[in-house]
Amino acid sequence: MAIAKTRNLRNVIVNPAVNGAAGDDHNDGNPSLGVGYIDVFDDPDDDDLPQSFDRQVVFYRYDSEGNATNVENEDPLVISIAAAIWS
Repeated sequence: MAIAKTRNLRNVIVNPAVNGAAGDDHNDGNPSLGVGYIDVFDDPDDDDLPQSFDRQVVFYRYDSEGNATNVENEDPLVISIAAAIWS
């Protein structure tokens, strides 16, 4: 059987803007999101599984090219929080 991955949201931390004077068009002028996930890998036919791994991701309002960061593939709570703090 194949290994299945399950992603579980662990926490979301809203970090304040580093430099409020930077303006909304710069990452330093916007809050960032720290998101923690627990990824679980399992295969019922493998006695060494399941295995869990903590994973941390940081999201800024803009990507390296200056475009709005796309969080649409994240947990619905992350999407809601990003929309609230970056609107």
